[in-house]
Amino acid sequence: MKHFTHLLEYQVKDLLDIELQLLQILPKIIFCAKDKYLLKLLHLHLQETTIQSIKIGQVGQVLEILHTTQTSEVMTSLIKQITLFLNKDIKSELKDAGIIAELQKIEYYKIACYDTALSYAKELKLTSITSHLNDTLNQVYEINESLTDLAENHMNKKAANKY
Repeated sequence: MKHFTHLLEYQVKDLLDIELQLLQILPKIIFCAKDKYLLKLLHLHLQETTIQSIKIGQVGQVLEILHTTQTSEVMTSLIKQITLFLNKDIKSELKDAGIIAELQKIEYYKIACYDTALSYAKELKLTSITSHLNDTLNQVYEINESLTDLAENHMNKKAANKY
């Protein structure tokens, strides 16, 4: 990497792969979840992730980096971890609470990546990119807050009271 722009491109490539990997695992997570409130949130998450993947794709188009791919090894590890969790024989209430925890690890990673890319775009004064990244970062914060709220006000209590 020779230029500051390359750091932004690196982050965007990572984000492209993060969103694509998440799109692949979310249907499996939905299949394993049982709680109706969690399922509703997961379906919303799938819709928002689809939108986020489109937005980061648009950023990639502006930066002219869609022709190259990059694998997010951290996301690959997080996906592996949630897959191992989903395959465990766990009571449904406990599994639902655990799904939220595993998803929040991913959301915190996404927050870090989007925040970094946004910082770079601001420094480079790339207004349209900044706008896309800021909107997406806010969506990621919202889904994380929704996961926290669901865990604290419903799933954790449900799991703790039953087991």
